[in-house]
Amino acid sequence: MIERQERSWKRSGLALVLLAVLSLLVIMPLTVLFGGILPGDATELEPLRELLRSAPVQHAILRTFAVALLACGLASLIAIPLAFAAVRAGKPARIMIQIFGFLPLTMPPFVGAAVLRNFTDALAQADAAQWLSALNIRGSHLALILIFALHYLPFILFSLMAGLMRIDRSLSESARNLGASRLFVWHRITLPLATPAYVIGASLMVLRIFEDVGTPLMLGIEGMLAPQIVLHSEIGDLSDPVLGISALVLLAASIVITLLAWSALADPLAATGKECGRQPAQWRGGFGGAAITLAVLSGLGMLALGPHLWLVLMSVTTAWSDSLMPLALDPGSYGRLLRAALPGLKTTLAYAAAAGMLTLLLGGVFGSLTRSPGPISRITRLATTSLFAVPGLVLALAYARTQDMLDPQLSGWPGLAWLALILVVALKQLPLAQHLVARRLRTLHSGELDSARSLGASGISTGLRIGLPSITAVLAAIFLLGSTAALVELSAVLLLIQDPDAPLALSLFQSMLSPVDVQTVATQGVLLVALTATMLLTLYWLLRRRCYDPKPPRSRKPSVARSTP
Repeated sequence: MIERQERSWKRSGLALVLLAVLSLLVIMPLTVLFGGILPGDATELEPLRELLRSAPVQHAILRTFAVALLACGLASLIAIPLAFAAVRAGKPARIMIQIFGFLPLTMPPFVGAAVLRNFTDALAQADAAQWLSALNIRGSHLALILIFALHYLPFILFSLMAGLMRIDRSLSESARNLGASRLFVWHRITLPLATPAYVIGASLMVLRIFEDVGTPLMLGIEGMLAPQIVLHSEIGDLSDPVLGISALVLLAASIVITLLAWSALADPLAATGKECGRQPAQWRGGFGGAAITLAVLSGLGMLALGPHLWLVLMSVTTAWSDSLMPLALDPGSYGRLLRAALPGLKTTLAYAAAAGMLTLLLGGVFGSLTRSPGPISRITRLATTSLFAVPGLVLALAYARTQDMLDPQLSGWPGLAWLALILVVALKQLPLAQHLVARRLRTLHSGELDSARSLGASGISTGLRIGLPSITAVLAAIFLLGSTAALVELSAVLLLIQDPDAPLALSLFQSMLSPVDVQTVATQGVLLVALTATMLLTLYWLLRRRCYDPKPPRSRKPSVARSTP
């Protein structure tokens, strides 16, 4: 008993220290950033109101909310039927939907915007499409909505698929056996149990759109909150009131979205139920179902593969015909690019590895503190979940503002900028990393470790032999989560990093704004997409394998000796 109380006091002390450090890394920079904007008394409130009433700020707020909500609505219209079709269709169709749904995540949205811009320019110049000569997507909010909907569609698709797959089929079967109709089962069982999973995907999608800078700027759209923050920061005056009010509104909007989805975001892995439920009932075979499934897969495949195929064609084609057919191919551009981009690529991979290691460290520590119930665990989980409400762009701006106020001479030192960028990436991935570790540790302590201890095993060797191998897949997934997020991060990079050659996303974005050599720029895009796809595919495989327990070994039948006469 005394040993257990001593262990509890040690955990509480460590949790309080970590919460103090987390507050120092998040709350203090935000206080420095908004300290000069928020009014101290009623007499200073009128200038803030006048600034909020100004036409540029109001238009930026309306455009940001309209684009985010319309993109989320369009993605929901596509992802919800796909999720229901995936869980009810056969295994081949489900695998194809997962593959096609996974592909949009591998291409950063600003790269997709550049590909769409190049494709429409090529269509307008082709003889076979002279009627498209006036086509121009620059400044088109509709194109921005389509790109956001396609790129962030997997958030809703995979989250809803996981929620539907975890619904126990016996619930609907029992209701059907008691005389309930299909509509009643869907309304009273499926919809309530699947809603938290949808809320997770939709809220994360909206939060990511709020802080996206590269995609609107790639299409020439500057009148949104996130692009305004970057454009005003490039002027050099971080105390600009328009810059501060844009960051404040962006933070307030993210807080509102997080509060509305709090019950689902508080524990995203437990909001959808058990680890793995029984597979829902499949549709019965027939020509109509097969035709619908084939049509859905064809449309989804065109949406997912189209940008990737066009990017590859851009990277290897040196001449085009009037009918948009490649005339001359040059695959050797990849070798030349790798030799030229090797120094920047090394810096990018080192920075991504550092972000992954910090995400792993923070996720492991906070996850171990929140695996068991108690007030300290609830407070720690509350603090980490609240990081969803802090946009990475606003946090990067707060770090830049704090550094500029403390010592302006340090603003030119690149080491602090890289450290701030790594902190932003790791803190943004901390909520999910903490949930993954805590979830796995709860399962481990209620399963393998308790069984080993009941047999008399104890000590550090038990944890190393049983606990560490069981959690290795989750730790590797968290490392890849932080590394992938660092690889595709652009909004915070535009605020903090001045090096034009690294990270790879920054150099690619600057090259795509005004491409002189389209083939070289496209080759850089293929390299970034290939790295992102490799990391995401490994991450997805590591997380999926947790749902399947290895089959128990077959027991051999005892051999019966024959008695000799």
